[in-house]
Amino acid sequence: MDSVKKWRWIWVAILALVLTGCATKLLYRNLDWFILEYIDDYVSLDREQEKIVKLQLKELIDWHQKNELSQYTSQIDEISMLSLPSLTDDDLIYHADQMTNHIYRLAQRVAPDMYALSQLASDEQLDEFIKNYEQKGEERQNDYLEKDAQQRFEDRLESMTESVERWFGSVNEEQRLILEEWAMNRIDTRPLWHRHRVSMGDQMKTMFARRFDVINYQNQMMALLTEPDSFYSAELDEKLEQSRVMSREYLLRLAHVTTPKQQQHFKDELGEWKSILVNLSEE
Repeated sequence: MDSVKKWRWIWVAILALVLTGCATKLLYRNLDWFILEYIDDYVSLDREQEKIVKLQLKELIDWHQKNELSQYTSQIDEISMLSLPSLTDDDLIYHADQMTNHIYRLAQRVAPDMYALSQLASDEQLDEFIKNYEQKGEERQNDYLEKDAQQRFEDRLESMTESVERWFGSVNEEQRLILEEWAMNRIDTRPLWHRHRVSMGDQMKTMFARRFDVINYQNQMMALLTEPDSFYSAELDEKLEQSRVMSREYLLRLAHVTTPKQQQHFKDELGEWKSILVNLSEE
């Protein structure tokens, strides 16, 4: 469900270091508020449920601060040792796997709390959740359909260029051409994601309707929370793997033509993020 994806992407955002330092500190220190605001977009909690969620969030953030941030800094240390001009496909696979492990540990920690909370929800709240889930999915699909192929290409290129510039400080002409080629060839999985959302909405309706069959409901809910990719269609799974392979190929091409100035900028960025995470872990 989308609330699960939000949990995952909050930590991916921190882990992938895509925000400014101040913004990340603000997000982390006020994570309970941000998540409560997000939940409220999908379902209205009563006062007792909100108290329970706040307690769960406090315990989760304490756990994350004590157990997870140090693992992120360790990975940053490992990445700092890499040479961009000689980066390999194995390097990218290894560090992607490490990030997946970070997310999986978080999902395992969050899942029991989310299961327990879902058992406290009324039928009306679950109906509200499904309605908002489906509505937001339709809104995203409509936004996608409103743009033609050229607009989607331009959006992809702009987003990808900004990401590279964040890490390299600049983009030279050779890298710009690589980014244009990547943006042109990038696999469009949005239609498949929309079909997946529709399918998940139907499955959640069935799951919620049978939630008093406690054993089966718990098994389904835990699988949904900790193994979301097991619900992907074969076509989506195949396209995602193709996209991952393509992304690694283009990332390697970009890294292999970095200048000494870009390489230093990359290391400086990593150093700043390590400092931020160390400070957060000591608060």
